[in-house]
Amino acid sequence: MSLTTIDAMLERASTALGQIKDLLGTTLDNKAPLDSPDFTGTPTAPTASVKTDTTQIATTAFVEGELTDRNVVDQTAGTALRLDSQQLVWWKTNSQAEIYLQFPFVAKNTDYTITFIQLNIEGIGNIPTSEISVGSKNKNGCVIDIAHSGTTGNVKGTYGLLAFIKFA
Repeated sequence: MSLTTIDAMLERASTALGQIKDLLGTTLDNKAPLDSPDFTGTPTAPTASVKTDTTQIATTAFVEGELTDRNVVDQTAGTALRLDSQQLVWWKTNSQAEIYLQFPFVAKNTDYTITFIQLNIEGIGNIPTSEISVGSKNKNGCVIDIAHSGTTGNVKGTYGLLAFIKFA
């Protein structure tokens, strides 16, 4: 094989490698960056099973499944459902004490009433039901307003709640 033939083969190989490099570069340039990708069209992802509690991305199908799973309670007008202390989320004190009651479901609307049977706060004791009322409501829960002299200051602790929600 002559030197000229070898030079020609190397030249063709170099040209081919350059074309491959350009093609790969263009292809990679058209991919979304790993940091803050901007997707177009309708991107899809695997859907996790209901009750998955990880840092993976949630698809709309997963969220819909979670809402459906939380919505299995009968919300027919006149139906009553027991709520207990497992649904108490937080406590805060402003001029009036408030507790947020997180429902174990998503209500169809805010047309519901809550009847309180008992509220017990650690360090304070039983709060008379006459001093408990429902404040603002949403489909996920409601604020429980407490007008009790022993609830001033920053009171935190264990709560015991028994109440019933009745759908209208």
